[in-house]
Amino acid sequence: MTLTGRDEQGFTLVEVLVAMAVLAIGLTAAFKLQAQGLELIRSERSATRACLAAESLMWSWTVYDFVPTDKRKNTAVGTYGDFRYKAVSGADPALDGLDLISLELEDSAGGEPSREFRRLKSAGAVE
Repeated sequence: MTLTGRDEQGFTLVEVLVAMAVLAIGLTAAFKLQAQGLELIRSERSATRACLAAESLMWSWTVYDFVPTDKRKNTAVGTYGDFRYKAVSGADPALDGLDLISLELEDSAGGEPSREFRRLKSAGAVE
């Protein structure tokens, strides 16, 4: 019993407000993590698609000859699936007998940064 003669049972208003604030902070953090996880999944899906497209383009240029659309600059520009690409081929100054193909892929829908890929191939030889 207290001085007022009543037994105290239950929670005070301050305790309930503190508990609600802690719960709100926890739920906000959980929802934010969920949103970040979904954004990461979307971004990684786009990166995976870009890597697969780049691998396909690079493989075709490694197996078959690189055919530039601009022969003076030795560049190729075009589309592949949902991507626009620009590729440049030239002799690698550090390695005799090898060409370096540099590929820049950009999502046609936009919103994603362009990605760059590079691959060496035998100069002038079809493998």
